[in-house]
Amino acid sequence: MSKKCKVLALLMLILFSVGATAQDNAVITHKWENQNRNVKVKKTIDVNEEENTVLGDSTAVILGRPNDNWYLGVSAGIHMFSGNEDVSSARINPITPQIGVKAGKWLTPSVALSANLDLGYAKGQSRNNVYVPEPSTGKHQSFTFYYYDLYGEVTLDWMSLTTNYARSSRMKYHLQNTIGMGCAWQTGKAGTPDREGNVSNYEFSFHFGFNNDIRLNDKVIIFIEPKLALIKGTWDYSPMSNNTWGRMDYMISISIGAKFGLGKKSRHGFVTIDSVK
Repeated sequence: MSKKCKVLALLMLILFSVGATAQDNAVITHKWENQNRNVKVKKTIDVNEEENTVLGDSTAVILGRPNDNWYLGVSAGIHMFSGNEDVSSARINPITPQIGVKAGKWLTPSVALSANLDLGYAKGQSRNNVYVPEPSTGKHQSFTFYYYDLYGEVTLDWMSLTTNYARSSRMKYHLQNTIGMGCAWQTGKAGTPDREGNVSNYEFSFHFGFNNDIRLNDKVIIFIEPKLALIKGTWDYSPMSNNTWGRMDYMISISIGAKFGLGKKSRHGFVTIDSVK
């Protein structure tokens, strides 16, 4: 694995650790009274004395069961692809549509993990990659390819990180950072005389975004998300990449979508108690 891959993977681990430990409220586990999803907290909280001493907070957040706080999201948006073939001259490519789906779970009020899939097609320009029909002309020619990008993502909710859960849970707007890593695959019709049919390629992808949640109610959330995806430069068969990570292809996108809380509990449906004594 290249140095850049290791650095980005380490960054994801650090962000996840920060979100998991930087809660303004104490987070504890709790034994549920029964299997009924209606929350009933025992009068006597099952917390050992060592944990009780460490918490020392007037409010605690009780983590739910494994099947609580899941969500499903769908989105549609626009994006622009940019290859790395002509470094000295930025080339503006056409804007094309993109759709996405995600499934995730809030582990704590400020940290979520999700699996994401982005689908779409992109347009680029090249002088001599496998997609252009006449590479011998030496002029930039347009080409199109289709792709999907499957990646895992960590989400950090800054409203929950910077204030207590009781206050953040009442906020209608939530700003979040997303960082992800996965694999992007693309395919298109070969245009060069020495290739026939479709060609395909896949590379690692890295994602950075800002998610803007607007809560309509306990179950439905509208979100707007600008995002940057970085992919190894050979993804679009650019001969200028020389099979190194020195140059990157990238896609800038903005999408709007909705997230739906699954099950009886709403998103961020964590239980609180006034004191741990």
